[in-house]
Amino acid sequence: MFWWTPATEKTFTEKAQCFNEQYANYTIKGPDGTDLHLDGPKTLGENIADNGGVKYAFRAWQSRLKADPTGKKYKNFKLPGLEKYTPEQLFFISHGKVWCSKETPEYSATLINVDNHSLNKFRVLGSLQNSVEFAEAFKCAPRTRMNPEKKCSLW
Repeated sequence: MFWWTPATEKTFTEKAQCFNEQYANYTIKGPDGTDLHLDGPKTLGENIADNGGVKYAFRAWQSRLKADPTGKKYKNFKLPGLEKYTPEQLFFISHGKVWCSKETPEYSATLINVDNHSLNKFRVLGSLQNSVEFAEAFKCAPRTRMNPEKKCSLW
């Protein structure tokens, strides 16, 4: 990054390493039953984008919700059967549904080798494990799978 200062590049590299390590620790069972690890460095740019995207989408959504607390202007109403969830929880449920998919072990193994995106499951898992707002919305206990002590954040 020729226009960054050395200090900026150093900080970026250090913060990006957190994502490399996090995503490289995610595994799936391959077609032969062996563990296959995601390639953290290969998917780094997309992982950073996913994490920043959900973080800032949530903040933008919160601003809109606060601007229309009754839900009349933007139709922020709950569907029948979803009344038990808070608006914040529904935001994150909706985020997860975007990436809902089912792949065969063969296809997942191929994606790990050729795609610069993490598998859909880990696009959700990774970004939400790093989200303070997700942990608050679902009251995740500290130091649990969905509220780890170490969270990756770049922006």
